[in-house]
Amino acid sequence: MANQTPLPYNRTIIFVLGLLIGIIVGGAGGIFLTGRNSAREQTAGEPARTAPPVTDSAASAPNAAAGDVRTTLMQAVVNETRHFRGDTDAPITIIEFSDFVCGFCGRFATDTLPQLQQQYIDTGLVRFGYQSVAFLSEESLFAAEASECAADQGAFWEYHDLLFEHLASGQRDFNKDNLKLFAQELNLDTAAFNTCLDSQQHTAQIAYQTDTAHSIGIQGTPSFLVNGQPVRGAQPFEVFQRIIEAERAAQGQ
Repeated sequence: MANQTPLPYNRTIIFVLGLLIGIIVGGAGGIFLTGRNSAREQTAGEPARTAPPVTDSAASAPNAAAGDVRTTLMQAVVNETRHFRGDTDAPITIIEFSDFVCGFCGRFATDTLPQLQQQYIDTGLVRFGYQSVAFLSEESLFAAEASECAADQGAFWEYHDLLFEHLASGQRDFNKDNLKLFAQELNLDTAAFNTCLDSQQHTAQIAYQTDTAHSIGIQGTPSFLVNGQPVRGAQPFEVFQRIIEAERAAQGQ
């Protein structure tokens, strides 16, 4: 499924929401930068400092506020996401921020995503969205653009899967000539695909997505939001399963 190109002001909204989460929980930066230890290290010989006790109400207020903002941020990110797998009414949404030339992204795509697909996406419990974050190399941008050219022909996920299959097989040369061959492999309209890729039809869209991801603190790929909860790295299926089941329990499922 592809949405229209988002309006520029949406990125400002996402950035402000991500930054607000950092402020609420005491971190700096966006949602993916929270949780870092920002306290000054204790100087040798200096008496240890004891933090004042935190009451239940004081602890729960920031957590509740952060939860509300994360929910709003998640919805904003969902609105910006162009490609989804799964039921639109699924109770849990996962958004992946990924780069097609990233080896760890390939590991997730070939090892973990099929398990998520079988157990949660195909059963209607999870909707899975993908956003390109093209910053590792020039070929990151080429591959991301090519995936959007495939999407113009209704074949985003087929092209997504094929790119990561080639990556897993050891092929890391995603120049435009090879990307065009992949389109031919999928029996796409190669004339239309080649024109799309050569004319850089989706360059602005990919640049927008990449900048927006960076604005909420995404420093590397793959990164994920699971109903607003950040997850970094190519985590195994069990990590996602634990988070998904906790979300289901919290929703009373």
